[in-house]
Amino acid sequence: MAFRKCTVCKIKKPLDSFWNDKTRKLGKKYVCKECSNKYQRSEKYKAYKRTYAKKTACWRASYYKFKFNISMKDYNKLFVKQNGCCAVCGRHQSEFNKRLAVDHNHLTKKIRGLLCEDCNLGIGRLKDSIEILQKAIQYLEDKRK
Repeated sequence: MAFRKCTVCKIKKPLDSFWNDKTRKLGKKYVCKECSNKYQRSEKYKAYKRTYAKKTACWRASYYKFKFNISMKDYNKLFVKQNGCCAVCGRHQSEFNKRLAVDHNHLTKKIRGLLCEDCNLGIGRLKDSIEILQKAIQYLEDKRK
């Protein structure tokens, strides 16, 4: 059985006492589960998470302003207008790990709506072309039979 020494408590423990991490030697983290869990319950970690959340919200607001020239208020209005759902497939944001993406016309830069990642990438990869989308629909209908 393989062992590893925790870098926090300095105790040598079996590998199953460490969380998986493919990027590390032996495929395990250097801090044991016990020390890791203790840290995540600490006030220091909770304060870090609060600061990180504020930074993330600030970054997102500036990204939307820079990339799409909309404010978080504009994004939230669109979100409410769409009932928190993707404008194409209609699934609610709670079904996804990511926020709904801002969909826009790449030529005019006009905002079209909020889409889930799959719908946004699908439309983008088909180059926003109605003709290609119609061909894809026809292809799927032909192959369904």
